[in-house]
Amino acid sequence: MKKRKLAIRCGILDANYRAWDREPGANRAFEKLMVLIALCISALKAEGQPVPAVTATTNAATTTSLDFRETSPGMFELGKVTLNKRKRAVSFPVQINMRSNIVEYAVVTRTGKTHESLFRTDVDPMHIHLAMLLLGAKPANVSSLGGDPKATIPGQPIHIEAHWTREGHEIRVPLENLLAYTTNHQKTLPRGTWTYNGSYLNEGRFMAKADGSIISLQEDSIALVNNPNPSRFFDDLHMVNTPALPPDGLPIEMEFLLKDSVVKTNTP
Repeated sequence: MKKRKLAIRCGILDANYRAWDREPGANRAFEKLMVLIALCISALKAEGQPVPAVTATTNAATTTSLDFRETSPGMFELGKVTLNKRKRAVSFPVQINMRSNIVEYAVVTRTGKTHESLFRTDVDPMHIHLAMLLLGAKPANVSSLGGDPKATIPGQPIHIEAHWTREGHEIRVPLENLLAYTTNHQKTLPRGTWTYNGSYLNEGRFMAKADGSIISLQEDSIALVNNPNPSRFFDDLHMVNTPALPPDGLPIEMEFLLKDSVVKTNTP
């Protein structure tokens, strides 16, 4: 069995991890790597030192460069991702990708499954993941979510809102309100939380980044976030709620807001 090397270099910190190339070991080591980056950034900020450019690699298969900076007290930017410490929220820009039709994803990257997603984004999924870890999210990081309609998806419960400004007024809409059922176009997804499962590592690749999947309506362990409702087992049940979308040309932000409770998992 091969061993894979996970390395991080961030100013005052130089640490290496080795993990067996088998789950859950590789995923635990990858999560340690991400937490280590978060701790490094926090340590530098606490000492009043500037945060240098950071590069995280897993055998050169997964690489991300971090441009982390504080923009105002309690507000930080990580690439195109904004972290609001006080609000315990992470937000990033999205664009409307589809205004009608059946969808299986709420948000993907431009290299993801854009033919079946409501929104698309240019944001690096690893930046979102690190920002969530900095806020204290507890993802599951497992390659299987169970496949049981009666079971709860393991991970961190979060609320998701889309917001934009129109005619000087900020409009905030729960993501659920932007999605309807094909069986009843007037019925939107039930209000509640989504599950931040956090994707996982496979063969040295962070799968959310490799696949471009951020928010999935179907059960998909590759995506960062999953729909916790039983409707996740039907690929033709969700559609765009067209009347609820903003007009073209308005900048849109997608926001993840942490809840305190965490769903425990016994998945190895």
